[in-house]
Amino acid sequence: MDKTLWTDTVEHLLNQTASANPTPGGGSISMVSAAFGLGLVIMALEVSNRRKNAPDGLSPLINEGRKILDAVRVSADADIDVFNTFMSALSLPKSTEEEKAQRKQAIQYATVKATEVPLSSARLCVAALDVATQAADIAHSNILSDVATGTLLLVAAGRGVLLNVDANLGSLRDRTLAEEYSQERTAQEVEFQKRASLVQQRLDARR
Repeated sequence: MDKTLWTDTVEHLLNQTASANPTPGGGSISMVSAAFGLGLVIMALEVSNRRKNAPDGLSPLINEGRKILDAVRVSADADIDVFNTFMSALSLPKSTEEEKAQRKQAIQYATVKATEVPLSSARLCVAALDVATQAADIAHSNILSDVATGTLLLVAAGRGVLLNVDANLGSLRDRTLAEEYSQERTAQEVEFQKRASLVQQRLDARR
């Protein structure tokens, strides 16, 4: 990826999002939101780790969170990448039968990728929510609201990228593959809800 969202200023990113440009769109902005959601969880862990008598397990959890955060950052750019690939496929020539066949093949390839990338992003949101679940147990009580806020952003981000999956499933010619993706999509949404509920239960128990 030659270009990345992460070198933009926040103002420029917002202005681009609120413009007529097709990118950044729902998938990439969802993962930007996921990055900030996980960032809040990591912040809660970092602050907790600097306090006296910090509980064991904070440093490994922070390291795990940061690895996931790196992957989340990449996924935000990957969403734009696959969109551009799809648009390039649509612009291929279609004057001859051979060109039409090549164009159809390219569009299908791009559609598969445009389905796989948000599914991968959804898996990252689940992994980030696992960090939030553990943080709800061991972060300092004074900063649990940031864990809660981060969790809400992660769930919203996960659901946001799944909308991209929904948009592409009907265009997949391989219906067996489409059904496989559909089942994973449903399973991921269930996982979001499970983890969000678990975080809330653990936060409630500490109030």
